[in-house]
Amino acid sequence: MANIVTTEVFDQAIAAVDIVASAGVGPLHGAKLLLATAVFAPSKTSAIGDITQPTTTTFTPPTLTWSTPFRDLQGDIVTQSAPVTVASADGTAFMCYGIMVADSTTTDCYMSALIVPPLPIPDALTSFLLAVPFGPAAPEEKSPQVIS
Repeated sequence: MANIVTTEVFDQAIAAVDIVASAGVGPLHGAKLLLATAVFAPSKTSAIGDITQPTTTTFTPPTLTWSTPFRDLQGDIVTQSAPVTVASADGTAFMCYGIMVADSTTTDCYMSALIVPPLPIPDALTSFLLAVPFGPAAPEEKSPQVIS
């Protein structure tokens, strides 16, 4: 998996507000998961318009919920989204090349990452669970986690 890259917008939001997403405050509260159906280049200046999103009419970017902070295997304090199911309910096939975590209005990109190798969603019967970790001390060292 490729590493997550946070954007300057998100870095500024973190500097201004504590990350206590699980308590309903902070910039991650209400954040949405967006999927990229084409290759893109995650960067500190990534924007929503940098990705091509699925055209399936039944995929709505899910709102992420976050765990209470914990220490990961690298020793970093992190929070992680609850796993979300990525699928195409209407059967429209697509490839998932990466993700973006956006604010609740899907106006600003907070972080993004490529999924390597990309994950195929060939039909309505195929899905995978995805969790997004975030560690304020080392965000660029975290990667999206495909659970199944």
